[in-house]
Amino acid sequence: LASMLLMQFIRREAHEHADDFEMRLLVSYEPEDILDARIRHAFRDARKIARNRQQRVLKTGLADLVTRLSGLDDAVTEEEAGHE
Repeated sequence: LASMLLMQFIRREAHEHADDFEMRLLVSYEPEDILDARIRHAFRDARKIARNRQQRVLKTGLADLVTRLSGLDDAVTEEEAGHE
């Protein structure tokens, strides 16, 4: 999903700024560039949140996932049964 969103963003920039979109996508590592420093910080925070979520999901046991999915299947079956 992240790759798809990134590619869509790059595509939009390429269409809107065909002559210099590569330069527009660069993020400086110079400490005096405050805006780019904020961009890097936001990226690090988002990456940390995504990695933490990924770790929580990976730690979820397979049996728990099967139980959850079974519960969802049962709820759908009961709802369908009520409409028949």
